[in-house]
Amino acid sequence: KLKKQRKLKNALVEIDSVTVNPGYNYINWENITKQLLKKRERKLLLIRIAAIESIINVQNNNLNLNYKISMSFVDSVLNDKLYPIITGWNGIHLERIKKPLKTFKDYYRVGKNWWDINKQQPTGSAFWVPIFIDIQKKLSDVNSSKINLFQVVQSLFSGSVKYPNTKTQSLINCSIIIKSEDIQKYLFNLDPSLNIEQWIIESNTVHASKYKQIGNIILNKIRTGLNEIITNYQHQMTPTMRAPTMTTAAIVPTTVYRGYHSSSLYQRHRSDIRYNPMTISNPYPIIILLIQ
Repeated sequence: KLKKQRKLKNALVEIDSVTVNPGYNYINWENITKQLLKKRERKLLLIRIAAIESIINVQNNNLNLNYKISMSFVDSVLNDKLYPIITGWNGIHLERIKKPLKTFKDYYRVGKNWWDINKQQPTGSAFWVPIFIDIQKKLSDVNSSKINLFQVVQSLFSGSVKYPNTKTQSLINCSIIIKSEDIQKYLFNLDPSLNIEQWIIESNTVHASKYKQIGNIILNKIRTGLNEIITNYQHQMTPTMRAPTMTTAAIVPTTVYRGYHSSSLYQRHRSDIRYNPMTISNPYPIIILLIQ
């Protein structure tokens, strides 16, 4: 007796209605899966962007940034960076499948898991680093204090998001931090105490092979490190210069966004550009123009 498939409500993509036969070597299911992965990724990105805007404009409302991420930037990230990787996917390696793929949902689930693993590094480089740099530029445009940049970055790393049919999770997840050297480089240049590469080496020594545990350790170190940097800056500032204190706890994720309705052919490009995040030099000129 076949186990009854559970139908998800408010799913990002509809997979239960797919009745097309798999075709030779599952070619039909492979093409449909690619289309649905692209559709799903766009929706996830829009939810993430709405959360970012909410955190910056609400939690950091003292800055009066009215921060907005343009759709041209969204289209650029998807069409130029993420979608090509999905298009280049060669489908499931059938020789590695232990159980037969009886339904399209079985096939799609494998494809979705593949994409969720392989999108982390390009998402960090193509999405998050340009966002950090754009925020920095916007703060500079309004003559904001250096401490405000740390406060905003801290609020993003401490923020959470709720996607449909999932538990609340970190806005910037652990895998992106570990896999994206561009994020690691940005944080190190933001302040040398944020040495993610060294933290990963130290964590691997103690927690070898425990990937999720290492990721959580690194994320907590980033939150703690940013909090210490902000505290030190506040102590150095005179009372008349001191920036407004954030109204929410910095270490514990407090900003939970619950969706915008209610509020392998890819070869990673290793950038050799060395930049200083505390200046407004821009290693991603094309992307920043799109955000503006």
